[in-house]
Amino acid sequence: LGHPTNMFFDWLDSKSEAAGQPLPNLPECPRSQLDSDTVLYITNPQIQDQYLLNIVLDNTNNNNTRNNSGGGSRIVDANGYPVRTGTDGWIFVLRDHQLYGGQKDTSITGKSKQRFHHSSFFGGKAVQAAGILITDKDGHLMRLYPHSGHYRPGEAHMQRMLYHLQQCGIELTSFQVDTQQIFHVSRKVGTPKGGHEQQPTQKQKQKQKQKQKQ
Repeated sequence: LGHPTNMFFDWLDSKSEAAGQPLPNLPECPRSQLDSDTVLYITNPQIQDQYLLNIVLDNTNNNNTRNNSGGGSRIVDANGYPVRTGTDGWIFVLRDHQLYGGQKDTSITGKSKQRFHHSSFFGGKAVQAAGILITDKDGHLMRLYPHSGHYRPGEAHMQRMLYHLQQCGIELTSFQVDTQQIFHVSRKVGTPKGGHEQQPTQKQKQKQKQKQKQ
């Protein structure tokens, strides 16, 4: 189908026009709101490149910092500045072995005219991986979440992302990965978002009981 277009709205309008009816305009969702509440889809490669993220060797770190923060590598934006995501993180996608990222925008109030989601980077086209990343003030990767309502990343997608990070020089033991949604298990009470602690599955509990009996 290529990338999503306005065909849905064209179809919706044509059904009304063909029947001699006014355009859909429900009280619960006025037409003005329906037309304005949209997600940005980028199809221009030059604009897509503005969201390109690179991983560079951090020559300013000492040995102790390298062991604890990204293995001596940091993430920078298209202008070469360290990516500082804050605690909310940035959404990212991996496509054609290139990493793209930016702030997620779920509001259309203020200056923003369209929402910005994972599907925005490439107009809804397929990607190799998607999720959320959190960095510190120097651009070192701290946490990685395979969370995307659009792409629904699984274990294979996260493996591609981890492989990409490793190939780019980031030490995989230097950051946390949240696997809760991949393995469909519950987090322990009090465990912060992105933590590794998880409740054992029913299958794991049965194995533990069998070992105890032995």
